[in-house]
Amino acid sequence: MKNKGFTLVELLCVIVIIAVVSGIVFPIVLDNINKSKEELTKVQIKDIEGAAKKWALSNLNSLDKYHINDIYVSIEYLQDTNFLDKDVLLNPETKEEMEGCVLIRYDFDSKQYTYEYNEIDCKGNFTPNDSDAYIVYTSALNSADRSHAKEPFFQTLIDNNDLKVDGETTPGLYDLDGEYVFRGTDNNSESPIRNYVEYAGHTWRILSISKDDYTMKLIGSSNPAIWSSEGKINYAEVDQFSTFNLNNALVAKTWYNGIVDSSLTTLADVESALMATTINKNIGLLSIFDYAVASSECSNNIFDSSCKNNNYLYEMFNGNSAWTMNTDGNRIWYINSNGAIALENPATATYNLYPVIKVPVSVYQTGSDIEDQVGSLNSPYKVTSQYKPIVVENNESNV
Repeated sequence: MKNKGFTLVELLCVIVIIAVVSGIVFPIVLDNINKSKEELTKVQIKDIEGAAKKWALSNLNSLDKYHINDIYVSIEYLQDTNFLDKDVLLNPETKEEMEGCVLIRYDFDSKQYTYEYNEIDCKGNFTPNDSDAYIVYTSALNSADRSHAKEPFFQTLIDNNDLKVDGETTPGLYDLDGEYVFRGTDNNSESPIRNYVEYAGHTWRILSISKDDYTMKLIGSSNPAIWSSEGKINYAEVDQFSTFNLNNALVAKTWYNGIVDSSLTTLADVESALMATTINKNIGLLSIFDYAVASSECSNNIFDSSCKNNNYLYEMFNGNSAWTMNTDGNRIWYINSNGAIALENPATATYNLYPVIKVPVSVYQTGSDIEDQVGSLNSPYKVTSQYKPIVVENNESNV
């Protein structure tokens, strides 16, 4: 028998079929290989982020309890501290060594930390795109790089002020039982009160710093941070004027709004009465306690005319009558044009509203001219908050 071989046409057909099959199968195989590499990379990144979380759980003091600073932890640091194996980590996709770091950031919505690996060189001079406040851990052999770290503004104020106590009359920051308050006058040429601050595009005066949660209370001191009270019949409607744009700068906080009878004359009695009732709002008004305590000469009777003396708020109102957030059960307490605390029926009078807000402990000083910021009208402190403020009453953290 004569052997029959493949004809040229048949060979060409086979080659074409193989090419077609290869054209279909090879991309699928290659795609599966690439997907496998991508999945391996994701698993490896998840392991790195998991190691960073374990480090955070074991080193809470190395995080920022005020949630101002981002924390960057390098792979090198996690290996030095035995949270990752010391073997060289290769990217399954690129086959290059992984030398990046994990960004640890507090999320105020979920109230817990997030962990995100970034392929950036933490050991080099890098600047994150969305943060100017951060701490970098690159090697266990060296201390953390805190050159870009920020501290809470309340600490800056306390550290940079010679704290005064009851009995003194000079302007400055006073250390009282439950808070730090500014007392004094702008008209003291030797030591004018310096409590101006720029926040969220407006100029404010710093009223006080709570010793409980270190939130800072600010009062609007310039347009457009002053409104007329026309149409507002009680404090429950005050939040209507909080619609001016402060973006996420406002934080809902508890305000003390108890009824103050005119028979309660001492600061202690008034403060106690105010604390009997609370409301929760983003924005408030001055309390008669805030007004009286701003004077370093106010006598035991807060309704005495001495309470306008050495009082920057009286000077700031400049003869304008201003509502407070307090009532005697029927009428609203206000500051009259002579600086006295008096009662008025809101239905028959229209006075100015000076908004008061509370900013979170995560507020810190910023700007390129920090050294020139002295808290004066011409050189106010400039503060910001890296993240949206907390909408809760405590600063507890979940890792």
